[in-house]
Amino acid sequence: MKSRKLPLFIGIIGSLVAVNTCFSAYVLNISAKGKVIENFIPAGWTLEDRTAGDLNGDSKDDLALRLVKSGEPGDRPQSLVILLNTKNGLTTPLRHKITMG
Repeated sequence: MKSRKLPLFIGIIGSLVAVNTCFSAYVLNISAKGKVIENFIPAGWTLEDRTAGDLNGDSKDDLALRLVKSGEPGDRPQSLVILLNTKNGLTTPLRHKITMG
């Protein structure tokens, strides 16, 4: 049962993204691994919000980050980045993030 939580979560997020692609979407490339959150925030983007919780059943807090493209307030592209907490640091199961505009 543990291995099904993360794929189910990612599947739900993917479905939500697919429903909203009628606006505009593009791919945001981020690092696959890092030691701190800042390693996963590309130039020109800012961390808008984050939450922690165990997404894959290993009793470690994983992270969900909401990134927003830097610039004027208003209708800016956003991206949801999932980070898993491993013994070697943070890693993302999906390297390319679908970003909504």
